[in-house]
Amino acid sequence: MKIKVALRNLLRHKLRTFLSLLMIVGSVSSIIIFRGFSEYILWAIHLISADSQYGHIQVATHLYWEAKGESRKKILLSRDEKLNQILREFPEVKSISGRLSGYGLLSNGNYSISVKAVGFDPQGESKMTKYMKFPQGEVFKTPTETSIIIGSGLQKKLSVQPGQDVTLVVSTMDGGVNAFDLNVVGIFSLGLDEIDQQLVFLPLQIAQKLFDTEKVDQLILTTNDFNFADKLASTINYKLDSNNMGLRAKGWWTLADNARKIENFYRSQNIMIESILITLMFLGIMNTVGMSVFERTGEIGTLRALGVTQFQIVKLFLFEGFCLALLGIIVGFGVGSLGAYLINQAKIVIEMPGASTPLSIQIHYVWSSYIIAGVICMITTLAASVVPSFRAAKLSIVEALRANV
Repeated sequence: MKIKVALRNLLRHKLRTFLSLLMIVGSVSSIIIFRGFSEYILWAIHLISADSQYGHIQVATHLYWEAKGESRKKILLSRDEKLNQILREFPEVKSISGRLSGYGLLSNGNYSISVKAVGFDPQGESKMTKYMKFPQGEVFKTPTETSIIIGSGLQKKLSVQPGQDVTLVVSTMDGGVNAFDLNVVGIFSLGLDEIDQQLVFLPLQIAQKLFDTEKVDQLILTTNDFNFADKLASTINYKLDSNNMGLRAKGWWTLADNARKIENFYRSQNIMIESILITLMFLGIMNTVGMSVFERTGEIGTLRALGVTQFQIVKLFLFEGFCLALLGIIVGFGVGSLGAYLINQAKIVIEMPGASTPLSIQIHYVWSSYIIAGVICMITTLAASVVPSFRAAKLSIVEALRANV
């Protein structure tokens, strides 16, 4: 009966109810879509950061992490059997591989450019190139190839193609100069200017020969789930410290400073957008309920004269607000899901700041977005109904009954 009465009262002024419903539906669907888009961006950045850029966990010497100007030779890490045995004690660790990097000059014979060269084992880090796009060529297959893959930004500057040779000149660990002729086997893109215009990758063993060392900068650990990498890194540190290894492990999230900044930006952006939507919806619903109270002043007086308490009057308007919010949330879920589907199918391409390639907009279906949108809109609608409903409850019975005259 309460539901019938509430729906009857809502349908007294169909246009006003429709506009209020439209505000709720628009707010719910907007929150779902905005949060779904930001979740897609953050998901992509997390994957690239964890799998392709930093690895899940990095293990290096204390001097490497402190970076106080020591020579490269002092901060390098020797991978011995004891260290391998310690790391293998953790069942979450799937693979262990080394990386060695340094700066040098890459030349096509006519033009040279400063680059950061990263040596890695393509077999030990199978996920390293999983999220790289290769407009041309492919990644090298073995750790002994005299090959190199270069970023798309560097490829444009050097005007080289797969199959051509380039020369990489670096300083060795002893301060000497070394140079290798390497064959370009692929042009990669990670979608970020800072990577595509600066990085080159080559096989780990070739990098070690080039820098004249058998050591590595850090060990890269691949885990079952990179979301728990930082927690696992803390456990590994306890084990390393108890064995006096002089090493420290860090999870990818600790290392990914840009990823953290981007996530904070999107979280703040979502809060600002939702705050604007909440404010507009609150004012609109409060105005709607206020008008309803004004038009039903005589009815309220009659109910109060028949013995209906102030609390029951408040409950009446709050229940109407609840029904309006519930209907708006249900429709909003459908509209938001449909909107996300249409956007995904449209394959809209945008250019993001700092991105080297256009990005196709995708909306992730995240259950938390639906829950947050529903809770926010329900609380806002009920809050907007509180003030007018209390005003209605406090109306003088005599003054309210005069409205019927």
